[in-house]
Amino acid sequence: MARVLAASLKKIIASEHLSKTISDLSGELSSPELERLARFRFKHDALRFVAGRTLVRRLISTDVQIIESIDGSKPTLASTTPDAADFNISHDGHWVLAGCTPTGIIGVDVAKVHCPPDLTTQEFVSEFPLSAWEQDYLATRSQNHLLDFYRLWTAKEAYTKAIGTGIATVDLRSVNVDLDCSKIQNAEIELSTGTLDSDDYVYCIATTPGIIPRVDIIEL
Repeated sequence: MARVLAASLKKIIASEHLSKTISDLSGELSSPELERLARFRFKHDALRFVAGRTLVRRLISTDVQIIESIDGSKPTLASTTPDAADFNISHDGHWVLAGCTPTGIIGVDVAKVHCPPDLTTQEFVSEFPLSAWEQDYLATRSQNHLLDFYRLWTAKEAYTKAIGTGIATVDLRSVNVDLDCSKIQNAEIELSTGTLDSDDYVYCIATTPGIIPRVDIIEL
């Protein structure tokens, strides 16, 4: 079973102890992670980074080094452990998610459901590279156009993160997300989707088939 931890940073961001929380959470970071942390200009971004790494360490039973990516692909573990063959992190707004799987691969993505005020939902969605099948799904079968768009988009993000490429190197119009079957068409990936904050956020977890993710919401 894969495990995913989700944490809301809303109270921390709004508190007067933001800097102290970042300092406290950074105590377990490696030297390369501390160097990366120091490069963040804004405290909110630093908090999201250190929170994601903290969640990963809470998922893994033994101390293991996280190897930073240098080419845009996802970070990796220096060595696998019985509870972590692969891991992934995502954050948006005040939510941070981290997932680990003992076998296979995992990708996670979370996104705040929003549409720019100067655009209609249709105009906003049209700016993203959706497949013809996905466009038809939104046009003819969706009961909530904006929410279902984010379900599709987080699935694409989670899928590309699971396979280790990220969205920059994949033709996203060729990635067909089947929300009815919770899978990517013609790919050995299963999807698990959900919402947070009463549908204000959408998340997706992409895993090797047969791996069932469990999502727990915790406080940092």
